[in-house]
Amino acid sequence: MPPESDYRSADDGLRHRVSVATPAEITSAEETAVANNKFTWQEVAKHNSRESAWIIIKDKVYDITNWMDKHPGGSEVVHLMAGRDATDAFASYHPFTDKPQKMLPKFEIGTLVSREFTPYKRDESGFYREMCKRVGQALPLLHVMHDSSHTAFGRTQNWHSFGGRLFMDFYAGANLTSWHYQHVVGHHIYTNVFGADPDLPETAEGDPRRLVHRQKNASIYKYQHLYLPPLYGILGLKFRIQDLTGTFFGKTNGPVRVNPISLYRWAEISKVFWALWRICLPLAYFEGVNTPLMFTALFLVSEWMTGYYLAFNFQVSHVSTECDYPLGAEAKDMIEDEWAVSQVKSCVDYAHSSKLVTFLSGALNYQVTHHLFPGVSQYHYPAIAPIIKEVCKEHGVEYIHLDTFAEAMSAHIAHLRNMGRQGIPAEVHMG
Repeated sequence: MPPESDYRSADDGLRHRVSVATPAEITSAEETAVANNKFTWQEVAKHNSRESAWIIIKDKVYDITNWMDKHPGGSEVVHLMAGRDATDAFASYHPFTDKPQKMLPKFEIGTLVSREFTPYKRDESGFYREMCKRVGQALPLLHVMHDSSHTAFGRTQNWHSFGGRLFMDFYAGANLTSWHYQHVVGHHIYTNVFGADPDLPETAEGDPRRLVHRQKNASIYKYQHLYLPPLYGILGLKFRIQDLTGTFFGKTNGPVRVNPISLYRWAEISKVFWALWRICLPLAYFEGVNTPLMFTALFLVSEWMTGYYLAFNFQVSHVSTECDYPLGAEAKDMIEDEWAVSQVKSCVDYAHSSKLVTFLSGALNYQVTHHLFPGVSQYHYPAIAPIIKEVCKEHGVEYIHLDTFAEAMSAHIAHLRNMGRQGIPAEVHMG
């Protein structure tokens, strides 16, 4: 068992590198389990491979190694959660059935005695259970990459892997595995949580963005509402570089640890394909853009527009005066809200009445619905949102909806401006 000084505290918010377990380490951990059935999060984290996969659900530790390939949704999504706390991911991806919960006891091997990230308050109010029940009753009556990344495209891993990698890897030149760790493992579970959400600054100083009150203020931040929006244009380029420097070589995505990645998902052959159709073909065959200067100008314009389109969709939903930001003002031993309540409070919806905005945003204007039911296709969101609003009203949880995208953008810029002013507390996110 590691010394106490190696444990992650609820306050530090810094990533702790954990390597893959060797056979000797695995044997040692199993002997420890037999002795007292208690594990630290670091011990569980060593079992993050397909050869030895442990997960944590509600402070209990499960060995699911021999079951991974039998998972109906495919082994890839299970491997993402190996070696970490899967409590809220497990609930949000199995919202309409209790069959997975009934299967867990036969895989149980012990209990957890320390945590990597600050936990949410336990779901004791029945808020999420009631919401799942009502949405599950209504659902039968009722754009590809994003749905695929949440296993909402098709019914098997082959379908959502094909859809996600076709558009994210080969079309966009980024990497779906890297996106999984940033977006699915990190952001969707720890939304706007400082020290855990990869879309937030990792540390209290040194980031060009001041997005939570715990970050130290500096004079440059009073201009961030002016200099940050132009920089959003490089988001696409950032994704393509970050998946190599962070996910594959650094083995982290922000504060999120990355599990061992197979050569198939690592090789980045898709970047070669992307370079061929986005760079080589235009230079070789398109008359008028085959000079380096003209091509570079048009390429950068295209990249900037792509970055803006993505970033503004992400920013207005979480970086806003209308959002809550758990642990953004001070460190605590527990997040005061249940996971589902925190999701509602840390998201902003907008323009539900506009079918055009819904289509252009990939239904991300229904951000609350997307965070509560990430495994459900975006095409069901308009039917689900009224049910969520009704349950929120019954439980006294505020559901934020702004009438237009312009209002949502205004709230985003106002948040950046407020955060940049000396002595004014505010909080936020990025993605």
